[in-house]
Amino acid sequence: MKYSIYSVMFGFFIMGFVDIIGIATSYVKNDFSELTDSRVNLISFFCFLWFLILSVPTGLLMNKIGRKKTVLLSFLITTLAMCFPLINYSFISIIIAFALIGIGNTILQASKVAISLGFRPIFPFQLSNLFSEIPMQKD
Repeated sequence: MKYSIYSVMFGFFIMGFVDIIGIATSYVKNDFSELTDSRVNLISFFCFLWFLILSVPTGLLMNKIGRKKTVLLSFLITTLAMCFPLINYSFISIIIAFALIGIGNTILQASKVAISLGFRPIFPFQLSNLFSEIPMQKD
């Protein structure tokens, strides 16, 4: 229990990298002068689009491999995303880095919430499981 608070706090620290997207897009626009404002905004839009695409599959992955391994996978993907432009700084590498940041943060936010709340995620279409915990009032 002593170390679990550190892992949750580290998860929130990593989730802060999603905030780097707004700052980094302005640097990308300055470095690649051929980009217009709308194209730069599309980069951040596609990064956040991963939340829509991967939220449910992340829950299914979490059920399969476990919550802790899913969080570790997200840390690995986010770290790779932050290091990728250091290896090769080109427009393609920036696009790949933003995509990996979006993927890593989606996996992290979906799995870390389950860890911090301490419940096992249910399959999203099993609404009966969701409502079975609610006590019904008898008339």
